[in-house]
Amino acid sequence: MVDPKLVDLSTIDDETRYRIFDYLWFEKRVSSTDLGISPTLANKIKNRKAKVTDITLAKMLEFLTLEEFARLTGKYVVEKVEPHTVVQVLKAALADPDLRWLVVDIVLREVGAEIRKFRDTYRVTDEDLRKFEKIISKLSRKTREEYKAIYDALKDLDFELTPDKLREYIEELTEEHREKHPSIPGHIAKALKKFIKEVIIPKDPILGQRLYNSFRIPKERRKSKMEQALEGKRITITIDDIKKVAKEFENIDPREIKTSKYHIMAAKTLFVLMAESGLRSGEIFKLTLDQVDDDERIIKVMSLEGTKRGFITFFTEKTRELLRGYLKVREEFLKRYSVAMANLGLDLEAIKQKLFPFKERELRRVIRAAMERALGRVFDLYELRSFFSSWLTYRGVPEWVINIMQGRTSEKDIKVIHTLSSDILRQYYRVPIMKPEDFIKWIRNTWYDPNIYCVLCD
Repeated sequence: MVDPKLVDLSTIDDETRYRIFDYLWFEKRVSSTDLGISPTLANKIKNRKAKVTDITLAKMLEFLTLEEFARLTGKYVVEKVEPHTVVQVLKAALADPDLRWLVVDIVLREVGAEIRKFRDTYRVTDEDLRKFEKIISKLSRKTREEYKAIYDALKDLDFELTPDKLREYIEELTEEHREKHPSIPGHIAKALKKFIKEVIIPKDPILGQRLYNSFRIPKERRKSKMEQALEGKRITITIDDIKKVAKEFENIDPREIKTSKYHIMAAKTLFVLMAESGLRSGEIFKLTLDQVDDDERIIKVMSLEGTKRGFITFFTEKTRELLRGYLKVREEFLKRYSVAMANLGLDLEAIKQKLFPFKERELRRVIRAAMERALGRVFDLYELRSFFSSWLTYRGVPEWVINIMQGRTSEKDIKVIHTLSSDILRQYYRVPIMKPEDFIKWIRNTWYDPNIYCVLCD
């Protein structure tokens, strides 16, 4: 039978709608009850005294076979198939030299514009890393050591480079190392540019140039974002901006931006979590299910790898409700698409462990769409982290607490916090000797909950 969701009802004129009704009424003996309308309305439609609405038409289509629909309307509808079937058919067709050209032709004709639009991602391979290692091996020892920063940077970026991710990443590094280690962002930026120039541009000149020009090598004494904002040199976001974007996800029609309801729900949850937790964008995209405790509203990053550190942070009770609703949608998504992902050769177990088992690029695209619709402009996701820090500072939250939540605490200090052996904490903040998990809850109850904004609250 025909799935109404696969048919553009607006293209079916009134005469065709009457023809479908007559066929069902007189030939297939479909009753008014079957169509969900009253006998009176059915008689009016039969006598052409009432029009067939989209709701009634959608119901009528459920009683037609694909052949009947084509005969009555002169149109053809694509039959709905399961995702794993699509993957199997495509893989079989691509393996057949006689059919491969047909698949390529259909894809380019139907979604060519979208492919060109999203062709901004470069996936770093082992071969790329070996080539770069060979290139820098000819340089001086000091230069080689500086360029080796590329490995931690690529790991932070999940070995996937896009203009937005690179620009955001360098912004994060510059802001976080501005006081104590201002030279680090410059070294990493130079290493990334060297990698792009020597490895990516020769393979893909157009994309390589876009990646190369997406960020600048930061100056060591650049002013902070707060100082730039006070001087009027930077447009800052407000809590109203954040709330408007979060609310706008509800108004997005998946078909309008060519995405799915799953991606919209995931993008909204990710955006709100990032706004309320102060996490880096890279951290939130990599979160696994076991790192999020929705009962206690705690996110445990617990990472000391690469150029970034992470410890613990929190989210509000309202966002907990959103998260629990999202987890149900996430489960539905995995149930529907897991076989297809397995057929594509993806690591299904690793995907199932991720809090957001979606393509980062697609979630970023949906978030940008919400920003454009709500504000008429877009801002980097890192601005949420910067706003989080500024807000809590304004509210009088101690710097060491903000540093714990934003991963700016050193490994040594984290060990001190774990063992609760800091005399300063006990003396000035009256922190009693307690278990690490109780200490985390104390931070949440004492500093986070009374001072944080609620993105989803009116």
